Amino acid sequence: MKTIKIIAGLLLTCAGYQANAQMEAAQKITLDKDTTVYFDVSRETVWKLVKVPANWAEFSKGYINSITVNGDINANMKRTIQFADGSSRVDEISQFTPEYRFIVNRVVSPVPKGVTENFYGFSMEVDPGKGSTMKYMIKVDGDSEGKKVLLATLENEMRIFIAGLKEALSKLEK
Repeated sequence: MKTIKIIAGLLLTCAGYQANAQMEAAQKITLDKDTTVYFDVSRETVWKLVKVPANWAEFSKGYINSITVNGDINANMKRTIQFADGSSRVDEISQFTPEYRFIVNRVVSPVPKGVTENFYGFSMEVDPGKGSTMKYMIKVDGDSEGKKVLLATLENEMRIFIAGLKEALSKLEK
């Protein structure tokens, strides 16, 4: 009888927690920048070049001198980026999902004053008959001045990354 009371108590307790564990409805995120780039090569060809974030300096066309990584890519790897102008920044790979060809990063430091959250990343898709596409996304939250500074920086880096990647892919085709 005592066992039945304990089991009944556990069931009632779990049922109570279950009601509290319901998730809120997903909220749609409005991106600050959402760019789609087309490549005349397979998704796998592009992925082989971009799947190692420590190698992204190779696509920077001289904008980045080096990238040093710390940690496991599947557990919030940190990247210290040394830029050609002498400045540096620490970014974190907050999501690495190779099965979906998806990488999300966020700037850890320095972050402009007033920025409360940020991320940038991309996903790769097959473009039937045409090769592949990369969807590059940027989102920055915070006050208008800090957001404006970081968004401009990340947009510039996106343009450089994409141009450098296209150049690297064109060399593979030869």
